[in-house]
Amino acid sequence: MTGQRFMMRQTGSEADWASLLRFGAWSIMWLTAHILGGIVTGGALGAVGSLLPGPFRIAALAVLSALCLIWALAELKVVKLPMPQWPRQVQERWLVRLPWNLIALGYGFQLGSAVATRIKSTIIYAALFCALLVGSPLAGAFIMAIFGAARGLPALIVAPLVDSPERSIRLALRIDDYAGAAAKVNAGILVAAGVAVAWDLWALTVELIGR
Repeated sequence: MTGQRFMMRQTGSEADWASLLRFGAWSIMWLTAHILGGIVTGGALGAVGSLLPGPFRIAALAVLSALCLIWALAELKVVKLPMPQWPRQVQERWLVRLPWNLIALGYGFQLGSAVATRIKSTIIYAALFCALLVGSPLAGAFIMAIFGAARGLPALIVAPLVDSPERSIRLALRIDDYAGAAAKVNAGILVAAGVAVAWDLWALTVELIGR
């Protein structure tokens, strides 16, 4: 829906390049806003994490490793966990009141920040905790910038396919059909993250003992 005004349309055998360029510019703003939202959140978390004492960070990494495995089980519906969040959506009235370029920036920044809208997957918590415990504003910003980009790209990929309400509904139904597969992918990522954090924790512990 968000990109349908800017899709390339065919006029006879010629493409509407003006529409293509508008959609391209909108896409850049959409993706950039997602990344900026992630950078702000990640930078702030990394700055806070840099103030944490070493022993606390080590203990927190151990907790994070265990949480990643538990969150993976939650993604697979094996366990049910509370998901603290700010239960709001981006402003729908923007769709009829604001220019599409501003919509791209406003929607993108809020979604990319990971905390300004409701949270539907536990993988977001893992990204936020990693940005906090990495202990560096720059590294935290990088982690959440990757998250923001990953959150913004799917809309750009599917936008050219949605040029009518009917196709939008069909696409939404197809996405719902793959919800189970997406949950398995998220669970796999969380398990990998838990193992990676455990490995880093082990290396950090060995380093501290060596001192």
